Amino acid sequence: MGNESGIGRRRGSIVALAVVVAVLVGGLYLWSSGGEKPVVPSSSPPPAAEPSMQPAKALTPKQTLEPNPLPDAITEAQARDFVHRFIATSNSGNPTDLLQLYDDHVRYFNEGVVSKDFVLRDKQNYYRRWPNVHNEIVDDIVVVRSASLDSATMSFTISYDVRSPDRGDAKNGMAQDELVVRKVDGDLRITAEQQRIQPKPN
Repeated sequence: MGNESGIGRRRGSIVALAVVVAVLVGGLYLWSSGGEKPVVPSSSPPPAAEPSMQPAKALTPKQTLEPNPLPDAITEAQARDFVHRFIATSNSGNPTDLLQLYDDHVRYFNEGVVSKDFVLRDKQNYYRRWPNVHNEIVDDIVVVRSASLDSATMSFTISYDVRSPDRGDAKNGMAQDELVVRKVDGDLRITAEQQRIQPKPN
């Protein structure tokens, strides 16, 4: 039994030696074959992005939209031009042409609201009585527009000179006129007309 025990111990030593040799040989093999080293995560931060070389686009200022003018708004220039046209047409002595400047219904002197036909008859009678008419604006035209700008009141002073050669009659003096207009299909039309004859100085 003693011999067998000694032989067993020798065999165990041989096996252990063989394992050590195998480990050494394996390590030498890995070293000689240039085995890859394990990758260690980098602790350094990633490189910062390089700034773009393209020029920055200029910021365009916010555009302010102007409100569109009202289609029926009356300007002071339009109102004054209308007064001059009214005076020129009145001096022509043609009631039909003058009627084109009136609206369908008019607050007419002391007659209240009348139709266009009434205005035409009155103008015809006036020019039959005074065939020669000459009116002239003698001061500034005052224009007062409504809050909605769709109507305007024009006040002005005229000198008048009317004559009837057939009757041998004539009159002249000063009068304060007032017209109220509104826009109809883009054109100004008279909606009211008043006149006050100024007394002559003594």
